[in-house]
Amino acid sequence: MERQVFVHYNPTVKTGTTALNPFDAVADIGKVPFIGLSGANIPITATKITEPFYVTQITYDPSNPTEEVRKSKLINIADITSAKLVAYKAAIKQVTTLGVFPTTGIVNLKLVRLDKNHTPYDSITYSVDTGASNDLTIDNLIAAINANPRSFVVASGTTTLVLTAKEDGTSFFTALPTDKDGLEISTITITATTTPEEGSGTFAHIKALQEEAAGLGFLNRTYFPQTPTLYGLTPVTVEDVPSVGYDLLYINVKNNNSENVVSGNKVSTIIIAFVTANDTDKSALTIPVTDITEAMFKTMFGL
Repeated sequence: MERQVFVHYNPTVKTGTTALNPFDAVADIGKVPFIGLSGANIPITATKITEPFYVTQITYDPSNPTEEVRKSKLINIADITSAKLVAYKAAIKQVTTLGVFPTTGIVNLKLVRLDKNHTPYDSITYSVDTGASNDLTIDNLIAAINANPRSFVVASGTTTLVLTAKEDGTSFFTALPTDKDGLEISTITITATTTPEEGSGTFAHIKALQEEAAGLGFLNRTYFPQTPTLYGLTPVTVEDVPSVGYDLLYINVKNNNSENVVSGNKVSTIIIAFVTANDTDKSALTIPVTDITEAMFKTMFGL
C-alpha cells in the first residue's frame, strides 16, 4: 500500500504570492491542507468538495521562501473509500519502582527489554557496591544505570529507585535483584509499576509514520523526493500555547491511474497531521464555536 504523510507542523495559507500563518486567525486553519484543481484553497467545511483536489503540505519558512509545496496526486471524490480522524493521545511510559535496598555487600540488578520493537530478551545487569544506607545504594544504582549508553531506562529517586522507560512503547522486566553470590535479596520489593501505552499523534509516532512512508517509496515522484524531509519532531507554539502532538486524518484513495498497478498499491493511504495544543481552542482542528469532526470530513469527501 502506498502511504503519503503531510505534517502541518507550521501550517500556512498562500494567497497569491503571500504566505500567511493561519494561527494569526484561527478560523483560517480550515484552508490549509486542500487545494482544488482550480488552484483555490478548499476550507474544511460540512460541504462536499465538488472538484478534484490535491492534499498539500506548504512548508513555508520565512528564511527559506523557495521551500517546496508538497502535493499528493490529484484526487477525485469518487475514489475516496474512507476517512477516519484519530485524536491525539499521549503515550504512557513504563515506570517501575523498587525499594528497601541493603546497606552492605553488592547488588546486581537485571533489566530485560521485552517490547516488540527491540531484540527479544535484550538484557543489562548493573552491579554496584551498596552504600551505608538505602539512599546511598540507590544513588549508586542511579549513577550506573544513567551512565550506560545502552540503557533503555532512566533512573531517579531518593528513598526508592524509580525506573522510567526512555522511549514511548518500551517495556521491560525487572528481575529480583541478587547479591554477589547470585542469591535473591528478599528485602527488595517492586512497589509500583505503570503499564506502557503507545500514543497516537505523538512526535515519536509522527516520525515513525514519515520514516515508514519514505522507506516505501512513492508511485508519484513528481512532487515527492525519495527521502522526504521529516517534520513535526519538536513542539511548536500555537498562539503562545505549546503543541503536544497532532490529530491525524487518514484518507484511503483508490489508485485508478494505471492497469499495471500491483495489487498491494491499489489503495493509497494519505495521512494528514494537524497540530494539537494543550489548549484545544488553539489546536488546528478547532475553530471558533465549532470543532472540526470526522463527520465533517466524511461529508466533504462524499462518504
